[in-house]
Amino acid sequence: ANRHIGGGVLGTGCVQEEIRFVLSPELLVSLAVCPCMQDLETILIVGSERFSNYSGYAGTFEYAGPMTDAAEADERGVLRTSVVAYDATYYGNGEGAERQFGKGPIARELNKALCAFLPIGAFGHRP
Repeated sequence: ANRHIGGGVLGTGCVQEEIRFVLSPELLVSLAVCPCMQDLETILIVGSERFSNYSGYAGTFEYAGPMTDAAEADERGVLRTSVVAYDATYYGNGEGAERQFGKGPIARELNKALCAFLPIGAFGHRP
């Protein structure tokens, strides 16, 4: 849920986004080509391959050996895998938290969710 794809993968982060990126290192390229997501943007990466197993989470995360990705490939040889990134706005717990229920913030979150979860090809486009 970070505006910057990959979250803290190159820093000290070690939760959902960061774990996914270290399991499929080619996802790291997106850090160079995908700028900070704006309010009407999500990012879709198709065809990433997973190379590693792991155990734990956050402070207990550790490498658990290599793996062979069993994902099927399409007719072009692209793996049928997808990674979708979209961010949520953090409003905190204080006075500003009520702002999240305004028309604009709700529309932003619904639009992001629509873009993120709409099936690939829903509008005739193909990655």
